[in-house]
Amino acid sequence: MMLSLNCLILGRASEKSFTEDIGEEYDTDDKVKIKFVDFKVSHLKEKLFRRQIIKDITSSSEYIDLWKVDGKKVNEEENNLKEFTESDIKEKLGGVKMVGKNKLKSYFIKMSEEEEEDIHVFIVSTTTGPSQQGVPQGPNWNDASSVYSWIQTFQLNRGRNRLVTSFGMDFEFCGRDDTIDILWNGNNLLNRNGIVERFKYHGDREKEHHPIPVVACGPGTGKSRFLDEVEELLKRNVDDLDDPNNKDNEDIQKIRNAFKNMVVINTTYGNGSPAKFEDLIIVQIDDDQVINAETSLAIRILYEYFRPKHNYGRFSFSDFRSLCKKHSTISEFTLNTALQVVHTDTVKQKETLIVLVLGIDEFNKLHDVHKGACKALVNSIGGMMLDSQNIFFIPIMAGTIEGPLEEYITESRYKQLRLPLYLLDRNHATEIGKTMGLIDEKYGKLHPYFQVSIGDVGGHVRTLEYFYEFFEREMETKDPDKKDPYKVEINHIMHQVEAKISYEYGLGSYSRWLTEVLAKAILNLPVNKDDKIKFNGKSTSYRDLSSMGLINLVLADTTT
Repeated sequence: MMLSLNCLILGRASEKSFTEDIGEEYDTDDKVKIKFVDFKVSHLKEKLFRRQIIKDITSSSEYIDLWKVDGKKVNEEENNLKEFTESDIKEKLGGVKMVGKNKLKSYFIKMSEEEEEDIHVFIVSTTTGPSQQGVPQGPNWNDASSVYSWIQTFQLNRGRNRLVTSFGMDFEFCGRDDTIDILWNGNNLLNRNGIVERFKYHGDREKEHHPIPVVACGPGTGKSRFLDEVEELLKRNVDDLDDPNNKDNEDIQKIRNAFKNMVVINTTYGNGSPAKFEDLIIVQIDDDQVINAETSLAIRILYEYFRPKHNYGRFSFSDFRSLCKKHSTISEFTLNTALQVVHTDTVKQKETLIVLVLGIDEFNKLHDVHKGACKALVNSIGGMMLDSQNIFFIPIMAGTIEGPLEEYITESRYKQLRLPLYLLDRNHATEIGKTMGLIDEKYGKLHPYFQVSIGDVGGHVRTLEYFYEFFEREMETKDPDKKDPYKVEINHIMHQVEAKISYEYGLGSYSRWLTEVLAKAILNLPVNKDDKIKFNGKSTSYRDLSSMGLINLVLADTTT
């Protein structure tokens, strides 16, 4: 070794420093051998550009400057280096810009042995873009390792944000046993595989074996809350497999082992990262336009999983999306690449096969931005369920019944595994108030107006949330010391709830669609679960309306 250089990158020093050793001979990219005596600064740039960390900040060795700096001053300024600008290199570190045509040794002739052991070189990208403001430039978006190297240049705050942050986020989670059971075990009536059967076909490309889980329900029925809780629900199901009777069941043991490496990511096209036209990449091919919405989901996965920060604080999603879209090759960033980046981060400490659960909330809002945006994305999601060998992929697509979510899945030739979200029954609705400490057993059972109001709420999750929010507020206002629930005027609460729901959800459209249903409910006429009615222009059964969280079905009293 003839020379050892301590290299620092502007905007990333000093935690991203590395050592570059220069030997007696160097093979150029053109396969020419260069002796150290003829080794130039341009050769050093070429050598440095072979490192991925340099490729992540610039597109060519031609676009970097190298500065020789005073090693002692670097050590003195170590805590401040990350904030340095190019002028600081010259003024505070005694920097000398090295010229490409000059021989490298010419910059280090008059140095003592001690100084030679502490040579520092600053690397500065000369391309315009965010790197000059202390924000890293983009990677090769089609290469998971490159994207992973790039995202690591930010401060990362891994952890899952909740989709639900409103008053009801801490409600006792109940009434969703059917939902998780179908996700796990499938729907035998429709011959749709759940997770357990799908796992047996992992790597099999037959679409029939891999239906896409879908939560397509009315607004405010608890879709987002289900996605928030799905990790714990799945862990509970995996724990239930820990039974002596399953000890020799090879399929069960494979599932248990795979779920030890489970990653859950929830993304949304709603609050926090709303669907916008900026999500779409429109490419003109001959006379046709190709709409790429896959990249929008890939960027959301990167953002939600790593939760990156820059020097000045956390990125908002729109800031992060804008940063990514500054690079012309961002359209190459696919769902597969995004999932492989997560896999790369996970397998540092875990086994090769991982289970990756991806919640995609408010999917219908992407359709609202552009009617052709979802079709290709659904195909990409389905394709990942079939193709990925090192990831067992479990997407859960959630959206309201207003959107064409189900139609897109049908057009893609994939089957859907509908996950029902039934309205909560009266016992669950009452129990939630008790666990919140708002009411006790006696009040819940005996207060007549409370029971009538809970019945009127009808188990609709969002309405119940408003009810208890207004209930708590009035109780604390009227009796701040004892918080006596009997001081609450239930009639006043229900007027507030009615106004809030009508304003938030515009329920007029649903009442128009449900005219026949409402008429039969008012007249107390019995129906068969599988009877068909016209709903939103389609033939729909009462069973389907119940699974959408729009109506409650109770066993008819046939006695006379």
